Amino acid sequence: MSNALHDTLSVTKRLKGAGMNEPQAEAVAEAIHGSIRDATAHLATKKDLTAAESRLEATISSLESRLVWRLTLAMFTLAGLVVAVLRLFPP
Repeated sequence: MSNALHDTLSVTKRLKGAGMNEPQAEAVAEAIHGSIRDATAHLATKKDLTAAESRLEATISSLESRLVWRLTLAMFTLAGLVVAVLRLFPP
């Protein structure tokens, strides 16, 4: 978020230059500043996104590890079943 959006002094000067008296210009600038702050408070920051990315990478890594173990177990189970079937019904 650009700091220019929160520059109340600049807004106050522009309003005063347009003919508004100082207390009114300051009040309007503060109201605009508050509105922008409230409207953008829920937005994610780069830091938020980086943290979420790290958590997702850790979760994916964990899922990959579990998947490899499960596939390995399934492979050995299937091999055992093939051996058992071949012993029960020799060719």
